[in-house]
Amino acid sequence: MFDDSYRQAIQRVLAFIEHHYDENLTLLQLSKVARISQFHFHRIFTSYMGLSPGQYIKVKRIEHGVRELSHSKKKTIDVALSSGYENHASFNKAFKKELGLNPTEFRQAIKEKGNYMSHLKSNAVEFLGFQNREATPILYVRKTGNYFVSARAAWEEILKTMDKLGIKTNEHEYIGISQDNPHDEDVNEEDLRFDACVVNSQAIQKSDLAKQSVQTGEIAGGRYAVFLHRGPYETLSDSYHYIYGHWMYSENQKVRNVPPFIRYRVLLSLSHCDPKDLESEIFIPVK
Repeated sequence: MFDDSYRQAIQRVLAFIEHHYDENLTLLQLSKVARISQFHFHRIFTSYMGLSPGQYIKVKRIEHGVRELSHSKKKTIDVALSSGYENHASFNKAFKKELGLNPTEFRQAIKEKGNYMSHLKSNAVEFLGFQNREATPILYVRKTGNYFVSARAAWEEILKTMDKLGIKTNEHEYIGISQDNPHDEDVNEEDLRFDACVVNSQAIQKSDLAKQSVQTGEIAGGRYAVFLHRGPYETLSDSYHYIYGHWMYSENQKVRNVPPFIRYRVLLSLSHCDPKDLESEIFIPVK
């Protein structure tokens, strides 16, 4: 099991990798960021994430390469270098191993609007179907900044407030909303907004929760595509990338102008579950 200090250590490392995956990161360097010995860091990171540090860095580099090849006209060598590869050949090899296509073939498949879904791997996310939902009243705490940090702070505050008021935290439905795309160049990291939400209930209505430093709102109703993400929250970005970058395109779906959200089958803050065993439902608003 993982205590809070280990979770914070992993989150520091993930935030560091997010900004430095294009550099030659070493295990020693990452263990210093985590403030854990090099030997124990590798074991703890791999156990928590289900991937070794090296494998996780590779995922982030390929993810960057996919975005650049899909949405820019940069030369492949420039995409390779900006993704953290030393040369065109090493990028080609890694890209083809993960996606089944080399960068040139991948770009051509997009240009021809062909179905390249069969070449892509997604082990973490499963499509569960479509769901029509009524608008859902919620109370929430919003924090800003890097999602690895702001999400934890938001959950801490709302759960402590509920506990202080005598509200049984293990009997409620919890939802997380990342209001901004962390890859949007028009949004600064310090402005990213995360909402930790609890679905309103009779127990909450009888309490003074709404009078605390908690805001009221609602989850928009309508049609949603629902996916099941398995694994730690820190790999949710991989599932989002697969959904928005590939599934939406392949299934010819269009999104509505409301934010997606996550419904936690088990909230890590309220359990001693191994992060690899977590299950989270991703709701994507579709037309």
